[in-house]
Amino acid sequence: MRQTGVLAAAGLYALTHNLERLSEDHEHARALGEGLAGLSGLHVNMDGIQTNLVFFNVTPAAPLDAAALVGACAERGVRFLQFDGSLCRMATHLHHREADVRRTLEVVRQVLEDADADDHNDHAGTGKT
Repeated sequence: MRQTGVLAAAGLYALTHNLERLSEDHEHARALGEGLAGLSGLHVNMDGIQTNLVFFNVTPAAPLDAAALVGACAERGVRFLQFDGSLCRMATHLHHREADVRRTLEVVRQVLEDADADDHNDHAGTGKT
């Protein structure tokens, strides 16, 4: 039961010190979702962004699948989760600022663009597009 007390103390600390700033996390999540929704190959249900969590799907139109997107972004310092198939989740929190949201969007955009360019280069001269 000692572990329960440790977890409860963390929860009490969060409620005492961070409750007022939770809206910042939600605003960052909304900005993140809007940015992701503007990228080709990703689908974000903006109505589903109610907290600090952003769920999105990597569509068949994307130049790489969800697992490859997660891996390529992680190599560039942006980590998020892939669930079954194409569903991914990003989360904002206390240590994320607006600049972090912008950087995350830039990394995802660049990974998608690089994968698209690689895909086009792979098909160069084959008649495939």
